[in-house]
Parts: sequence; structure tokens; C-alpha cells
Amino acid sequence: MEKNKIDHTVLSNYFAQWAEEYPVETWIIGGINIWPILKKSIFFTILVENGGKNQQISPIYIRAYKKIKKLIKAWIYVKRLKLEKANFLFSSSYQQRIFYKDREFNRFIEPLMDYLEEQGEKSYLLEYPEVKKERAYRPERIVDIQCMLALYSSSKNKNKYVEELKQLARFDEFLENVYVKTNLDAGYNKNRLIRIILSIKSWEKVYTKIIKLTNPRYVLGLVYYSDAIYGLNLAARKLGVTSIDLQHGGMGKAHPAYFFNKIPAEGYNLLPDIFWVWSDSDYKNINNWAKKTPHNVLLGGNPWIGLLGKKENNKKSINKKRPVILFTLQPINDIIPSYLYKIIAETTEEFEWWLRFHPRMTGEEKKGVLDKLSNFGILDSITFDYSSKAPLPVVLRECDLHISFSSGSITEAAIMHRFSLILSETGINFYENLIEEGWAFPCIERDPQIIKNKIRIYLERGQNSILNKEVDYRETLKLLLKET
Repeated sequence: MEKNKIDHTVLSNYFAQWAEEYPVETWIIGGINIWPILKKSIFFTILVENGGKNQQISPIYIRAYKKIKKLIKAWIYVKRLKLEKANFLFSSSYQQRIFYKDREFNRFIEPLMDYLEEQGEKSYLLEYPEVKKERAYRPERIVDIQCMLALYSSSKNKNKYVEELKQLARFDEFLENVYVKTNLDAGYNKNRLIRIILSIKSWEKVYTKIIKLTNPRYVLGLVYYSDAIYGLNLAARKLGVTSIDLQHGGMGKAHPAYFFNKIPAEGYNLLPDIFWVWSDSDYKNINNWAKKTPHNVLLGGNPWIGLLGKKENNKKSINKKRPVILFTLQPINDIIPSYLYKIIAETTEEFEWWLRFHPRMTGEEKKGVLDKLSNFGILDSITFDYSSKAPLPVVLRECDLHISFSSGSITEAAIMHRFSLILSETGINFYENLIEEGWAFPCIERDPQIIKNKIRIYLERGQNSILNKEVDYRETLKLLLKET
């Protein structure tokens, strides 16, 4: 099969087939269960990274100079590092921050830290791969773990791991099957796997150092399937600390990190002990496969929505003259297909169209969308600046209907009690539970009239929907505090 024909749904089916056919739960290198790494690596190489092209390598003298410089900086940083006892440690990529009230703010973590501080609990935020304290909200709580990494990085066990890889049952057969189905080279997969294991081991040492300094009860990571947070979960497990993954987006079966159909009796040691999720639907998604494993699910609520609900007091920012349709865009090949431009152009008198650019969309991609709207003569009729810059929960609260291909905004829309029309098979696969619960609806037709009728139907239903109470993240933290 040509790689450009593989999408999230096809790949998730492959993962399920491979897990059934091969002894993936037995594959261990360096004490690490590697199946979660393989799923993530194959997924992102094929669908995100465009096949794993080789990066240009700097001359050896430049690399040596940079390494020495990093080692000196790391040694000084660790020497000066003074941390107090903290029951809660948080960790995340700095890139998860958004601009909020003139500072860069981690919307999924810092509401939790602020509440804990109100309760007299100290916590730290361990960030990577870069930290900009001059821009960050509450920079005194940040620990720059990227700065520490050079002191704990090592490749001395590389040959040992290569030998262990050779002993894995039916592993070469598996890689050959991957190549047949995806064109992904077996040698690339092996080399990348060893590099990732070495990276995780280095991060494990960094987190071990900090855990021993602070003696936490819980460590909470964002995007657990990064090398860093894999290392955090590994360190926490070895030191008897409970690890928690904080939800940051969609968690459907098509996501390689949030669905496993084969799990060892002791669980995967790279996965968290607990998945903190936002909604009943997300709870069901994880609990369906995790309920008879060591991995647990906690319905904890969405901190960002909870914070804004408290601060914004549900106020409107824009006076609406017509029903608002919010279209959350994604950096995919065809950002807005031609049939959707046609629908938007034909309904600007009936609906207000708000387009929200994805944070990862490039300037060129945004310009392409705006140019196309201009060609249709409707650029001035579309809201895109406010709807892209305002916090997502605020925009969702103000819209009357949400549409998207497969964005994590579909989950947040359901939490905000807004219906979503899902425009792709991938999205339908991701959000099966939301469809079953009646918060999201398939809309994969290409006929403009059918889509316009669906928009009208679900706008009317949305106006008559009964709202359920959101889960309050503060109540969840109270429960965790009782166990400290």
C-alpha cells in the first residue's frame, strides 16, 4: 500500500492486527516495554514526520563544543538547584503554553497549580525543551529540566540494547510486515527505537534526581508519549510515586497512545498509573481497554474550561446577529475542501462563520485559506481573528454549532455542551463515544445541500439540549489531597 493512502483509521487497524498477531506485550529492551514506543514512532513517522528523513549532522568539533558547553551549563544549574518538599510535580513541554493575559500560560496545568497553592500545597512545573521564564506565568515555579539533561545523557548501553533487540521473538517478522503495509524501512525503525530508548533512559535519570529531591506523592505529565514523560513515568514507577497523564486533546481508538488491545499483566511501564480525563466519553474510551489492567482512569475535568468558567462568568464577547458556526481548522493536506468553501459562501446571510486556525498552521497555510475566501468574495463576512485568538472554551461557549474534521476541539465542544459535526472518517473513529452519546454527528457527505440541512437540524437541536454539570477539577484535586 502506498504510504500516502494510510490515514489514522487504517493505521489504528494495523496496530490492532499486529498486537493480535505478534507477542508485542513481551518485547522488552533495557527493562522498557517497547510496544508503546513502536506504536507512537510508526504513527508519527508516517502521518506527521513525512517518513523519517535524515537530518544533516554537524562536524564533530562543533558537536563536541556544544556538548561541553551544555555539560558545564547543566552542572552549574544542578549545583544551584534548591527544591523543597512538594506533593505534586507537573511536567510538560513549554510549547503547550498559550498567550493569556499578557503571559505564556499552561492552560492544562497551571490552573491546577494555582488551586493547590491556594490550599497551601507547593508544586513545581518541570519544563522542556526550552524555557522562556521572562515570558512565562509564575516563572518561579519552573524547573528547566532540558538544561539538566546533558548531565544525565549517555549512550553507553547502546550495544547492549541492540543485542537485546535481536533476541525479541518474531520482531524482524513484525518489521517486515510493517514495511509491506507502510513502506517504512525496518532499519530505520530499529535505529530510531534504540535512539528513543537511550533518550527515555536519560530523562528517567533527570526525573529520578528531582523526585528524590522533592519526595512527591503524584507526578502529573502532559502528553505522556513524549520521550521526556515516558522517562517521568518510568522513574515514578521505580520510586513508588503515582503517575498521572493529564488529557490535552482527543483520546479515541485511532490515537496510538490511548488504545491498547494487548497489555501485560503488570501493565506497560511507560504508561501512567492514572489517565486524568475530561468527560464521561473520554472515561469510557480509556476504561474500555484499561479496566482489567493496572492502568486506571480518573474523571478529573478540564482545568482550562473550569478556570474560564469561573473567571469569565459566561459573558459574551461579540453580539451575534445570526447563529454562529465555529469551524476549527487543522494543518492537514486539504484544510478546507472546495465543497466546504462553497457551503460557507452560500450561507453567509444565514449563519455567522467563525474559522479558528490551528496553532500549528503555518503563515502560508493561513494565507492560502484567506486567499480562497477572498476569491469567493466572502473574506469580509468571515470571523477568523477573534475566533483564533480568544481562548477555545470562550469561543465554544459563544458558538451555536461546531464543525471539524477530527480536532480535539470536538471533545471540548461536548464538555461545553455544543454539538459537533464530524467531517471525516478519522474523526468518526476518534469520537465514537461522543457520537453514541449524541454530542457529535457524522457528516462525511460531499453534497452541499445535505450538509446545509444537517447544520440547520443540529442548530435547532442544540437550542433545545439539556445541559449537564461539568466535572470540577478543584473537586478532583481535593480527593487527591486527601490521599497525600
